[in-house]
Amino acid sequence: QTSLQSSSASSSTNGGMSYSGATYSTEQDRVRMAYQDWCNHYGKTYDERRLPIFKENYLAMETYCRQAGTPLKQLNEFADLSQEEYKKVRPPKKSNVP
Repeated sequence: QTSLQSSSASSSTNGGMSYSGATYSTEQDRVRMAYQDWCNHYGKTYDERRLPIFKENYLAMETYCRQAGTPLKQLNEFADLSQEEYKKVRPPKKSNVP
């Protein structure tokens, strides 16, 4: 199983993609590489218009994992969706509470 990891995350030992030892000239280069790998993993077409949304989600996950002291989690197939787009695709579950 492929995992997308940041340069600040620990190295993958399960054969997944790892960005831990890589050197990138900018954060944008690192995110762009992660986005390309994510597109390949999920069979999606690379789209520069989706990159800013992916970047926001990727960096949010990266920050969360860094603060939690855990490696970057695998990004799911919704990583290039805005919150509004995600809500349209995955509406909230209805509660059975009266």
